[in-house]
Amino acid sequence: MQIPQILFVTIRSDDYRELLKLLESLNTQIIITDNSERAKVIVERRRVDAVVTDYQQPEEQVLNWISHIRKSFPQMLNIVLFTQEHARAILAAFRAGATDVLLPPISRELLQQRLLGPLLDSWKSERQDSVIAKSIPRDEGQYIVAESAAMKRIMDILPKIAAANSHVLIEGESGTGKELIARAIHGLSNRRIFPFIAVNAATLPEGLLESELFGHVKGSFTSAISSRKGLFEHAHHGVLFLDEIADVPLSVQAKLLRVIQDGAVRRVGSNDYVWVDVRLITATNRGLGDLVEKKLFRQDLYYRLNVFSVCLPPLRQRAADILPLAEKALDSFARKAGKGPMVLAAETQELFLKYDWPGNVRELENVIERAVALAQSKVIQVDDLSNLVHGNVNRPSGNPTDSATLAAVEQRHILSILEQAEGNRASAAEILGISRTTLWRKLREYGMTQPDE
Repeated sequence: MQIPQILFVTIRSDDYRELLKLLESLNTQIIITDNSERAKVIVERRRVDAVVTDYQQPEEQVLNWISHIRKSFPQMLNIVLFTQEHARAILAAFRAGATDVLLPPISRELLQQRLLGPLLDSWKSERQDSVIAKSIPRDEGQYIVAESAAMKRIMDILPKIAAANSHVLIEGESGTGKELIARAIHGLSNRRIFPFIAVNAATLPEGLLESELFGHVKGSFTSAISSRKGLFEHAHHGVLFLDEIADVPLSVQAKLLRVIQDGAVRRVGSNDYVWVDVRLITATNRGLGDLVEKKLFRQDLYYRLNVFSVCLPPLRQRAADILPLAEKALDSFARKAGKGPMVLAAETQELFLKYDWPGNVRELENVIERAVALAQSKVIQVDDLSNLVHGNVNRPSGNPTDSATLAAVEQRHILSILEQAEGNRASAAEILGISRTTLWRKLREYGMTQPDE
């Protein structure tokens, strides 16, 4: 992941230890050199986003260097650092081509405004259209397909959501690709050079979740043998993707709301606050509005998180995307397996279009991966598929969805996966793409656990 590369040209780096620490705390990479000749080699051979030049060097040398940057790299931030105000020298620096000058005291806020702010503005102006397409790649085998009208509408609005810089709530069933949408928003935004950090709230117990999000200081609890930054600090200037937001306990919800309101976190066991600039993208497969009415989720936090809302349709409601998704998955898994190009038989395609896909895109990918491993030829036949698929084709030809409730469909699917996993809940949770805690909760909701569990 790229972070800002700043070239610092100074003959007195020891005098600027605090400034260098401050720059590094802002998630930048600092390259230091003590003369302009070496600096010229650096900017020619590697990516540099901004140059900061210390004026405590021979004046003619500094002015020539500033002028060189101005002529050779006109779009680069060309900042000159002064230890005290000197009107004549400052004017000379601007005439030579400096884009800005910095005078003491140099604070975090000043660097945000005068250095990182202009950097973000310049990156924001880079072409973004290339990121929006029918599919936005992430890692191998991860993609967004938008052939259906529902997904096209979402992709059309995504750049506007990304540019707004507000918090986003993504709703949709498990396996619909909520994290991919979150990554797409991050990739289209002016935060894209900064971290995207994802965490699933359902996988962490309450005490650990608080520590993971906000950090802790040494000795704040038994296993806290050293101080540690939380994910908010690690995501500074970037995006924190908080999945399964509905599973965040009310006590942590209150602290999450405080961070959003104050823009600062307090590590567990500390009285000090750390300023953070983080965009929150949250996701849930449960209706937060219903949870608010039941007093299971804070209303004030809900409104804070739901500035923009993206509702992902289940795969059964976006039939036009099924075969394109299957083909992309097939291409990816076939190449990974070293089997070369493979295709879906006509009967397999027809079966895919009839199946309800209760596990959504994640289930489709799992089916394709298994079929690639079992196939004896370059054509995926119906016999290569899991029995779960060709044994559960329930979609009526006149309607893309049946009359069963979502809960009933989900319950049937969970039971089928449990049967496939021979009752092993850990394996079933992995197939379903959810945590064991979430699986246990759903089994309990459907009365599928023992009384003492």
